[in-house]
Amino acid sequence: IKPRKMLAYFIAIIFGILLPIIFISLRDLFSDTIKSKIDLLNSTKIPILGLIGHSDNARSLVVSTSSKSIIAESFRSLRTNIQYLAADKAKKVLTVTSSVGGEGKTFTAINLAAIFALSGHKTILIGGDLRKPKLHEDFKVDATKGLSSFLINKSNLSEVIAKTEIDSLDVIASGPTPPNPAELLDSLKMKELIMELNKTYDYVIIDTPPIGLVTDGVILMQYSDVNLYVVRHNYSKAKTLGIINNLYNQEQVKNVHIIINDFK
Repeated sequence: IKPRKMLAYFIAIIFGILLPIIFISLRDLFSDTIKSKIDLLNSTKIPILGLIGHSDNARSLVVSTSSKSIIAESFRSLRTNIQYLAADKAKKVLTVTSSVGGEGKTFTAINLAAIFALSGHKTILIGGDLRKPKLHEDFKVDATKGLSSFLINKSNLSEVIAKTEIDSLDVIASGPTPPNPAELLDSLKMKELIMELNKTYDYVIIDTPPIGLVTDGVILMQYSDVNLYVVRHNYSKAKTLGIINNLYNQEQVKNVHIIINDFK
């Protein structure tokens, strides 16, 4: 009579199917990671501007070296969409921020600046993250001079503006890490710098610190015509959108749009 092989196989198949389904369902039920566009729409009312695909490139700057890639097309689409925002402004100031580190805001800012420059727009990228400077590594510029040294009057503007490998793209690195980054970014000199650059450049793009950790990014967003908020697919948590949702609902920042990064 025993063993009853068919019954054993049937039970094994049922358990083999049911257990993974139960496990996956429970995991997804209790997870607050953004795994789809629906998850994002359920977490925020902020409009989604576009998607950026996954990149396997080791370099942060990919649009100039891989002009026919999906990534480059993603940024071209973003460039087109951004041109419709703040349409009354001939020259625009943009900020790029996120909730926490690792979501790809610097990657987005670098390639967005590059794609505008490659289309002939005179563009400057500012490293507004004074706490964790990164732009000097990506563009191989002097880390001892930058935004922080300019704001404390140790460097003049011509000294901190660096040329890049792209003709129409200039960059201002973050400079040495100061003890009071929030105060420097909230200073009158920072506001005057953005106004001055806005006269010269078609696009001023500021890479800001994550607003989920410090207030520096919110300060810079108030100077901007368009604010871009980066959410990374399969990485960002829904609860971290709370700060930007509050700013958006209370109308403390204007013209906020979400970019989904590393979309698979």
